[in-house]
Amino acid sequence: MLRARLALAAPRLVLADATAQAAAGWARPLARRARLALQDLAALGPVATVGPRLPGCAPALGDGPSGGVPPRPVDEDGDAVVVFTSGTTSRPRAVVHTRASSPPAWPP
Repeated sequence: MLRARLALAAPRLVLADATAQAAAGWARPLARRARLALQDLAALGPVATVGPRLPGCAPALGDGPSGGVPPRPVDEDGDAVVVFTSGTTSRPRAVVHTRASSPPAWPP
């Protein structure tokens, strides 16, 4: 399912918390015993950490080349997020939400 979704929308940035990064990296053997299998996140694209950053994690979101400066506000109603259906028909469908149709950011 992940490969089908990536074929539809190649990520420019992979956002992952410390737990997901561990399960895809150094804790992979332990995750497999728990029947969790994550692909190497760095193979999907550049990775940034959201939430608390632990040793061995990718840089925190905002610690990149921009020096943590937030992007300028966007006025237009452009694409904001792509949400995929479950893909039970073997081909997931992408639903594109615009900035106007997306819920407000959490936490407020």
